[in-house]
Amino acid sequence: EITLDSDMFVMTSNDKPVVLGGIVGGIETGVTQSTTDFILDAGNYDQRSIRTTSRKLHINNETVLRSDKFLDPRATETALARATELILKLAGGNYYHNDDYYPNPVKSKTMKLTLARLHLVSGMDISLEKSKKILTALGYAIVEQNSYRLIVEVPYFRTDIEVEDDLIADILRITNYDNIPTSPLKTPVPTEITPKIYKFEDKLRDIMVRLGADEHITTSFVAKDKLKSRVVLENALTNEASALRTSIEETLTPTLNNYKKHGIEDKVIFEIGLTYSRLSKDPVYTSFCEQKTLTVLSNQDIRPVLSSLMHELGINYDLTIQNGNVAVCVDKEQIGTLTLKSFSIKTQALLKYAKSYQGVVSEFTHTTSVDISLTKNSPRLFSEIKAVIKQVSPKIINITVLEERKSNLLLRLTWEEKTDYLTEKKKILYALNKQLDITSRSV
Repeated sequence: EITLDSDMFVMTSNDKPVVLGGIVGGIETGVTQSTTDFILDAGNYDQRSIRTTSRKLHINNETVLRSDKFLDPRATETALARATELILKLAGGNYYHNDDYYPNPVKSKTMKLTLARLHLVSGMDISLEKSKKILTALGYAIVEQNSYRLIVEVPYFRTDIEVEDDLIADILRITNYDNIPTSPLKTPVPTEITPKIYKFEDKLRDIMVRLGADEHITTSFVAKDKLKSRVVLENALTNEASALRTSIEETLTPTLNNYKKHGIEDKVIFEIGLTYSRLSKDPVYTSFCEQKTLTVLSNQDIRPVLSSLMHELGINYDLTIQNGNVAVCVDKEQIGTLTLKSFSIKTQALLKYAKSYQGVVSEFTHTTSVDISLTKNSPRLFSEIKAVIKQVSPKIINITVLEERKSNLLLRLTWEEKTDYLTEKKKILYALNKQLDITSRSV
């Protein structure tokens, strides 16, 4: 017996609930050894409603596993036909067809595949005729065709097809990904766009490993509780993963306990990950907070590890008592917390205060650099420009693209030793103009 609420979808008979739609049937509608007549029903349900209701009632069966995913409504007809066929084959009997009231049926999805996009993404000369043959074999129907595009109807069972590139992925999968040609890069290397925090977190991982710690990556999901700052998921997959952690210790501690269970007492483990907290009862996104932290746990005194980490980063820190907890502070700013066997520190704060280690310079080298501005009067590959510069001045060790706009290019040329760069520059500009029709505003 279960308790229903107004958000649960049910099927009724004479105003009496007999089935939880898309989840499970009741006793009165069940099949027994004496059943001789029954009605087959196949429906398509709102996935959000199925998932919410099943989690509330702790029901997790095969029906739920299917119904809480997106399924095309047209699959119900196929399912009914197949179920009827199997019942008649195995048990015998007769069936009677009953038309469904379906005033607004789902329309088949049509998508466009252009030859230009196919060539751009694949890098291969695949014809539309070959593409048509592959897509037809995969269940697509060709609606319209001309010399530069196909209009196809997507099979009802392919709910994963959303954009044109999904069609191209199907074609390449059948054509064989190994047949995609490879070629060297002929354009300037793209500007580095990796955020500093990502590189810094990699540095933190290297330091922690050098200090003898093992990295672990744990899930951010935990069971919900009465903690006010806890972020609770409205549509969780399971009850054990119905909320988000407020600290990494929650999910990392079981790993440390597992080491202890196997007799490993002196282990130091760490994780760099996100923690989540709710700032107010306001349901909008701004009332939630994500924080990236480095958390380190051990069964031993953790303070030497913290000291070594801060030394590696060149950070001078203080320990103070705030609200009954030991706070890790830098320049009077709290950047983390410390206990006897664990500490957690904000990675963004560590990046802010970390100092570069200069290291020991074993030898001194002198370089000469000069910037030149070029104008391409006709289309030219960067590889062609680079080849001419290297040919004219073999001692150049680096050619960096500082800026590129349409036909204009700003380069920085670097030589390993002191060089008469004015003479070299004139030679280079002369050769570029002579061989590639490239001019320069640089003097």
